[in-house]
This record gives sequence, C-alpha cells and structure tokens, in this order.
Amino acid sequence: MTVGETGQGIEAAASDIEFATEPEDAERYIQWVQRWPALHGAVTIGLAHNTYVRLFVTPSGEFLAVTEPDERLYNFGTGFAQFAEALLRGLSWPRPDRPL
Repeated sequence: MTVGETGQGIEAAASDIEFATEPEDAERYIQWVQRWPALHGAVTIGLAHNTYVRLFVTPSGEFLAVTEPDERLYNFGTGFAQFAEALLRGLSWPRPDRPL
C-alpha cells in the first residue's frame, strides 16, 4: 500500500510511504546494524520518498528511517502518527544518529 505522493505545493504530500507487504528483518542490512545498534532486532516496514528512505520499527516500538543516498539514521520515537506525518508532510526530522 502506498500513501502520499512526492510533489510540490500544499495539494500534494511532500513525500510518499510505500508499506511493505510483510516485514523484513533488518539483519539483512548487516552493515547498517553494525553501524547503528538501534537497528538490531528491527524490521523493515516500508520505503519512503521515492524509495530513497528505508523505514524500520524496533522491538521497543521506535520508528527509524535510514536515508540510503547518504546513509544516515533518524530516530522518530514511538509515535507512528508523528512519524508518518513528518515523512508525508515534509516536517522537520530529528537530528541523525552518528554511526559508531
């Protein structure tokens, strides 16, 4: 299922979220798990912003995003509504976590 559409103006969402049909273990991205231990045990729940952002949820319910072009991890906390709104409306993101 895809929500939103990347576009300009207030009529369109600032981005999109393409939800995965089934979760994928984050361990598949071992280089990221080694860099950011917060991803250990997380699962992929989808992609965003024309597939440039991979979305995860951790066992403790934190929503994380990894931007693939520049490989940065963002922790959006445990509120799904705020996570989705920030992605779809282009609201400010939290500061990226620094890799180990």
